[in-house]
Amino acid sequence: KNPEKLGIPEKTMQRAKSNANLRNREPGIFKILLLGGTGTGKSTIINTVTNYFKGGTLDNPKIVIPTKYFDVTEMEYNDKHTEAKVDDVTKSQTTKCSTYKFNHPDDPSYKFIFYDTPGLSDTNG
Repeated sequence: KNPEKLGIPEKTMQRAKSNANLRNREPGIFKILLLGGTGTGKSTIINTVTNYFKGGTLDNPKIVIPTKYFDVTEMEYNDKHTEAKVDDVTKSQTTKCSTYKFNHPDDPSYKFIFYDTPGLSDTNG
């Protein structure tokens, strides 16, 4: 689709594209704090980016936070998660803040740190 047909000026699109491109950024550490309500997918986002950073696929997913359907596959993270009983979907899963660190697969000078937090309105108080 043409961005201008959606009312987005071409200069805005170019700026957004250049901001999203790592080649235009200085190497360093990028810290991402995930906040949101209980059950909104913060831990799922971390599992998703793990697939990117660790080369996972749909047939062979790389998992750092256990889910109802998947166990942890990346053992260097196995003691990091603070997930409660993953089979009980009526309870909040993440009980404490956890940190997950990744190097970019194409350029390890770019480091990413993701902070997983308990959900807002946590059922555990």
